[in-house]
Amino acid sequence: MTKIAIILRTLQLFGQNMHNLATGPSFFADHDALSDFYTAAAFDYDTVVERMIGLGQDVDLPKIPSKAAENIAKLPVSESNNHALELILALEKSLCREVEKEVASSVSEGTKQLIGEIANKSEGRQYLLGQRLK
Repeated sequence: MTKIAIILRTLQLFGQNMHNLATGPSFFADHDALSDFYTAAAFDYDTVVERMIGLGQDVDLPKIPSKAAENIAKLPVSESNNHALELILALEKSLCREVEKEVASSVSEGTKQLIGEIANKSEGRQYLLGQRLK
């Protein structure tokens, strides 16, 4: 579940940065939406890490934000709100792919439900992002 935590932390930090940098005619809507996205990622990140700790998994807490920062550094500089939203959409899709891998492994039923709900919410955000980007 470490990879899920890293993607969620990446979404949180990148989303918050883009929230602060939103500009243009769609500023108000994008600014609010980005706030919702990074807030959701922060909540889900906290839930995943707490689950990992609660299950006695080895959690390297310094590694997670460090890897998230590496991920953000690899992202191209966002030239517009649309570009930032496209990058967030790609991150949301990678989150769902990672959840599917984790569900296929030998995690408990409760953990499957927890991360399945995270993927469910992510798919809802993917729909919203797709509609905004049309």
